[in-house]
Amino acid sequence: MEYGLLLDIIYILSVSAAALFLCNRAHIPAIVGFLLVGILVGPTGLHIVHAVHEVDRMAEIGVVLLMFTIGIEFSFESLLKIKKILLLGGILQTTTTFALVAGIMLLAGLHAPAAVFIGMIVTLSSTAIVMRSLQNRGEIDTPHGRTALGILIFQDLLAIPMMLAVPLLAGSAGLEPQVVIAFVLKAAAFLIAVIVSARWILPGVLHQIGRTRDPDLFLISVILLGFGIAYASYSVGLSLALGAFLAGLILSESQYGQRALGNILPLRDLFLGFFFVSIGMMLSPATIIASPGLVFGGTVLLLALKFVIVAFTALLLGLPLRSALICGWALAQVGEFSFVIAIAGLKAELFLQEHFQIFLGISIFSMIATPLLIMLAPRFAEIFLKLPLPRRIKFGTYADEPKPQLHDHLVIIGFGLNGRHMADAAAAAHIPHVIIDANPDTARLERAAGRLIYYGDAACEPILVHAGIPDARIAVVAISDPVGTNRIVEQIRLLNPAIHIIARVRYMVQAERLLALGANEIIPEEYESSIELFTRVLHKYLVPKDTVEEMVARIRADGYQMLRSPNPLQTGLQDLASTLSGMEIRSMRVQHNSKAVERSLAELNLRKEYGITVLAIRGKGHNVSLPDGDERFREDDMVVLLGLPELLLFADNIFSPH
Repeated sequence: MEYGLLLDIIYILSVSAAALFLCNRAHIPAIVGFLLVGILVGPTGLHIVHAVHEVDRMAEIGVVLLMFTIGIEFSFESLLKIKKILLLGGILQTTTTFALVAGIMLLAGLHAPAAVFIGMIVTLSSTAIVMRSLQNRGEIDTPHGRTALGILIFQDLLAIPMMLAVPLLAGSAGLEPQVVIAFVLKAAAFLIAVIVSARWILPGVLHQIGRTRDPDLFLISVILLGFGIAYASYSVGLSLALGAFLAGLILSESQYGQRALGNILPLRDLFLGFFFVSIGMMLSPATIIASPGLVFGGTVLLLALKFVIVAFTALLLGLPLRSALICGWALAQVGEFSFVIAIAGLKAELFLQEHFQIFLGISIFSMIATPLLIMLAPRFAEIFLKLPLPRRIKFGTYADEPKPQLHDHLVIIGFGLNGRHMADAAAAAHIPHVIIDANPDTARLERAAGRLIYYGDAACEPILVHAGIPDARIAVVAISDPVGTNRIVEQIRLLNPAIHIIARVRYMVQAERLLALGANEIIPEEYESSIELFTRVLHKYLVPKDTVEEMVARIRADGYQMLRSPNPLQTGLQDLASTLSGMEIRSMRVQHNSKAVERSLAELNLRKEYGITVLAIRGKGHNVSLPDGDERFREDDMVVLLGLPELLLFADNIFSPH
């Protein structure tokens, strides 16, 4: 039929658009929608699409672009930051999964090459589904998110030698040594040629192309680089995927990597859609109907097996049990690269068509189940934590350290950038504080540096008690896990009804839930970012500094009023301002050469001139609460002030040098 391929593409795009709309409303990853579309429109479904072979060709382009972009996104520097997780975690997870699955296949009666092959393809997990799901939930920077990312990167790298192993496994019965040697020499020559080109040829070429400032020429050149190296890899007996990955890695080391990535991502997503549709088209619903127990039972067995292996690996890496369990469910599915390797194995006759169909059914259903598993994982972890397990496994190693004898102290939960700055500020102000972090390496290094820090899961009551939450004045929750933040705030409030809880969140929409759980104040990152953005814009337009600061103070006073608990649960100096309409308490240091040095409170006349009340003066040798007019300010005194936010700005002119 004339224009048959065009009509098939229109059918695929039309059904995909409808499916993706429904997936978006149901918060299901797009990949699941594409897989279902393939099952629906394929030759074993409604048979709407006839040009199956042509769709497969477009799917291959999607794989090449996927590997190309992964290569661009990789950098040696980023890999070094999670090298322990990547190497140790990746090796433990992949080797254990491979050995168990291959052993099970051998016991099931498969011959050795097929068992080894199935063990390889089941080892991999879905980078696209897992990363998209964690990104949507704001959990990329959590302990389980970083661990999942490290293991997935190792798996993606391992997919390349797996592709190389397919022809070796297929011909292993009569493989001659000289054939292997020739293959290795060709592969080595290709890699050397790529490295030489990347080092001495391509940088100059890319520079000349970049100088033209022609976006069309740049895009065509980048795609030519990716496809050209991919084909060169294929022509010497290696895989298209390997060549594409190397091309991306070459580009990542240049200054044009991110620009290229932005141009290629739309093309990658489009052709990847065809890839997943083509996978769905391969699955025969008749296989599921004929062997529902095998398909669904195999899916459950696969998910359970990979969950246990990944969770155990995460525990060995030092994660608390809760984070390890969540990581286990996140990586329990089969990955998209498994399909690529499985197709190559089918062509090489490593397993039969009926086995391939069973594998497709199990893999696709494991992918479909993943978003639901990630969503339910925190609840499952809370149930699992109630089992009588060793405390060290459940909560961390904090119990090995003596409990601090502190009272009225600060507890900082999370030692990322915000937690580190908070701890530094508390140390500078001589505020007693305790830190809790879920990274064992961070806890060990910082404890060796002299900080009072404990490793453990702060969502669990025992470590909060060990850190002295019942006797603390303030708790700051500064972690990146929104579900964990909710749980921690709830536990803290139950342990200490009078404590003041300040929680950092990424988005404003998370604030309402935290306030209901007992947080006193919420600090949303997007809110502070918006303030910083307009502040810098006003500075560029030469708006006076005092005007900008007054605007910032008013916005913070109005905005944060909505982000504070309506029912304060304690009284004291730090909460006095909340009982006075719009008032704030602020402390300032009397700095060298400021107007306040050696002048009395009566001389400055702060209350009459600016509406500012001095609540206390603290310095060397004198600590005065509610000072009278004769009290003089000395250099380095700490002054506690009460007033409206916009009026407190004037105090900066008095206590700071000008």
